[in-house]
Amino acid sequence: MSSRFQRRAVEVPEGIAALGDDAVDTVHTLVHEAERSQAQELRGALDRTLSIVPRPLRGAVKKVVGA
Repeated sequence: MSSRFQRRAVEVPEGIAALGDDAVDTVHTLVHEAERSQAQELRGALDRTLSIVPRPLRGAVKKVVGA
């Protein structure tokens, strides 16, 4: 089975794998979209939080928090 999950080296649960390649690809797409949405929300939250930090210090603070 050559699904996107296997290319990403993620072990697919047997129940999902049993549904076939189309189901595995659909799950991969949904997980990818959820991860992308979560990352976007996190960036937005960080930007809102940094609004209280003086502008000259924002770059240093971003570096410290790993953004």
